[in-house]
Amino acid sequence: MKHSLPQEIKPGASIGHEYGDPTEACLDAIVLMAQAEGILPDPVYSGKVASGFLAHHTAGRWPLGSQILLHAGGTPALFAYHAEIKANYFDDCHTYLALAHQC
Repeated sequence: MKHSLPQEIKPGASIGHEYGDPTEACLDAIVLMAQAEGILPDPVYSGKVASGFLAHHTAGRWPLGSQILLHAGGTPALFAYHAEIKANYFDDCHTYLALAHQC
């Protein structure tokens, strides 16, 4: 099995531009993991890890079944970001409902 060196991590969609910067991709990953698995990652660390993890998986960078995501806590931080999470969740719901009505 061929292993490659980790790619350089650059500020952007997954990690944001500073500590505690909840990006849209991070907030989307939090909602997705909460709905799909009942896991509540925080927007400081775990949500950003989940966001990058999902982006790499979607891009096909890993063979199917070859990865594990370990969520090691941080759930209490969700309370500090409740406004951002709620706004992102309802924006996504409104987008979904608008698309559903077009069908």
